[in-house]
Amino acid sequence: MTPGGTFGDQAIIIEAGGGEPLTRALGDGLFGPTLTHDFDTGVLVEGSYELNPSGLNATQIALSAGRHLVMYDARFDAAAGTTRAEILTNLTLAGAELAIGRSQGYIRRQSGADETVMSGGGIITVANDDDILTLQSRRSDDNSVTTVVPTRFANGTAIQLLKLDDNWDFLSIQRSSNQAGTVGTAGVDVAYDQIAASSSLGTAFSFTAGTSDVTLNEAGLYLVFANTRIEKGDTNNTRTNYQQRLTLDDAEVEGSKTTTYLRGEGNGEDAQSGVAAIGTLVVATPGQILNVELTLEPGG
Repeated sequence: MTPGGTFGDQAIIIEAGGGEPLTRALGDGLFGPTLTHDFDTGVLVEGSYELNPSGLNATQIALSAGRHLVMYDARFDAAAGTTRAEILTNLTLAGAELAIGRSQGYIRRQSGADETVMSGGGIITVANDDDILTLQSRRSDDNSVTTVVPTRFANGTAIQLLKLDDNWDFLSIQRSSNQAGTVGTAGVDVAYDQIAASSSLGTAFSFTAGTSDVTLNEAGLYLVFANTRIEKGDTNNTRTNYQQRLTLDDAEVEGSKTTTYLRGEGNGEDAQSGVAAIGTLVVATPGQILNVELTLEPGG
């Protein structure tokens, strides 16, 4: 591996196999066993990356130190039955789960609705050469039917990486605790209480921890990733769909709206966890305010 990495290095890594089962949680508010995705094919792996560096663990991808763009997708299928399943997917770096890059999928399993594809991504900061990146999935429902479970689809999981310039202006913010209040049809801006990586904040951004406004100080294109997890109470029995969008000066950024669906407790499966996620380019003029907004879809 190239120490410190090389700007522009790329990796495209896939799993041609599959078939691993994803079993349920054993109670409300819990998670099922974690599946750490393995990968068997490096379509393109340049010097900043190494798949299975030890030769013993194909779930591991070693990265050079510095900043990287990460994007992934993971497909699960449940080809029979009518029981529902809710799946959460996340990245880990150097053994720690990341807030960056989370996603959710839901399988209805009726009338042919048997598949879900989760996709996520973000920009991560790697502290040391050879730190390990992994991709994980687990179920957040406790559906009592165990005879037919979702399985990882062959040729349905991939991860792509791009080494960025460590000198680019960069801002990574997140929440360290739940945001108080509820999400209604009027919408609410996500407030972030932690600057997760500020080493190259530069002059392009202004932000104060504990607020929801990011000021974009310079004209041009900004690469923006945002993912927000939403939880309902264990006994909630209402189908709910939430929308996430980016706004500039309170106006929606076109193409930035995504959704997440939470079935609830209606059939005893406790499907109460959702994640809405987006990665997009934003065109800004100096002084515009960027927000991440969540809204409950009217009627649900």
